[in-house]
Amino acid sequence: NHGYLGGGNYDYEAYTPLLTKLATYGFVIAFMRSCNAGCAENCKSLHLDPPCFGNFYMEQFKVIEWAIKHSEKDRNYNGNSTNETKEYNKINHALGYGIAGHSMGGQAALFGSSFLNATKYNIKAIVLHHPYSNELPSPQVPFIGFTGTLDFLAPPKMVETIYHNSYNEKHRGLINKRGATHVEPLCFSK
Repeated sequence: NHGYLGGGNYDYEAYTPLLTKLATYGFVIAFMRSCNAGCAENCKSLHLDPPCFGNFYMEQFKVIEWAIKHSEKDRNYNGNSTNETKEYNKINHALGYGIAGHSMGGQAALFGSSFLNATKYNIKAIVLHHPYSNELPSPQVPFIGFTGTLDFLAPPKMVETIYHNSYNEKHRGLINKRGATHVEPLCFSK
């Protein structure tokens, strides 16, 4: 899940090194590019957050549903179409899903793992990269939160609160990297 203004071409390229590295560990990576500056069509604004990001977390579920749909299409493939592939069959949906997010995407991952969402969508773990959120529900799955001492946009206190208020005491982690800023997960090469 990208952050505020992170769904455009420039930030997509900046997330690519991180996503590529994750893929080398055998993970299937899907990067959504929606609601770049808030979800105008499904606008819900939360107190002190950027406008229209209250329902942004629902976009990640569309990605899961999309992957499931294409896996089913691959399983039913009859070999007559040259446009179909078997790539989606490599996803083992029974294992469940991990979700990650940066900034407002961190809030999306947090919301995606909270309430009944984790159970409904088979979310098994989350990674929060400098999550920005003023509403801090407790994740219902194992998680790790990354922050930095120089993150003044989503201060370490946000992820520390998630960590300390979690009901999940055994399976959680917190990294507060000295000198890291809010854009730490991004690699801007241009």
